[in-house]
Order: sequence, then C-alpha cells, then structure tokens
Amino acid sequence: MTLRIVLEHTGADTLPTSLFVCATGGMVVLCGATSSYKATIDLRFLWLNQKRIQGCHAGTKEDYKGYIKAVEESNIHPLIGKIYNWNELPRAHQDLYEGNIGGGKIIIDIAGGKNNE
Repeated sequence: MTLRIVLEHTGADTLPTSLFVCATGGMVVLCGATSSYKATIDLRFLWLNQKRIQGCHAGTKEDYKGYIKAVEESNIHPLIGKIYNWNELPRAHQDLYEGNIGGGKIIIDIAGGKNNE
C-alpha cells in the first residue's frame, strides 16, 4: 500500500519506512523525532520517486487551544493569493512562474467547486 501523505512522528526509527510506503510524488510530514533526530535514509527514494519531506511543528495541547481560540475570534486570517479550479492548474503554474499571484499562497480546488477569486 502506498500513501500520498505520511505523518511521521517517531523519527530515526521509522523515517526510512515512511519514505518507502509514501507514494511517488507524495510527502512525508515530519512533526517529531521521539526515537532520535539523527536519521539515516536512502536519498534515492526522494529524487527517483519525487518524494518530499516537510517539517511541521506539532505544538502542545495549550498551543492548539490558543490557535483554535484565535481562529474562532477571527484573529488569524490566512493570506491567500488566488484560488484556482482543478482545470486551471496549468494557468496556476504559469501565474506562479510569471509572478502574477501577488501575496499569499495559491489554492487548487481539486473537488471541482466554484472558483472563489
């Protein structure tokens, strides 16, 4: 079984396996290293299968409570440059290449919903 996104918390002991089960073009999200932060991996899994490792800080329970409270109180506003529908993916790539997004991130709506520019 291959997975598009693998959440990895253990670190050194399981990172090689996480990379192995991650699908071609997929991503391993590293949010901890409880076994060790010094991992040995086969780098071929990254470039041959175009896999990525993304770092992500998990935070504490109190951090999450504070974040949820801030979102509920509308104190956090994500900066979104533009929203594209799935069929606009080539345009999104071209706009990124040309620097036509402005500030923020782009979003690709893969569910085929309405474009909310």
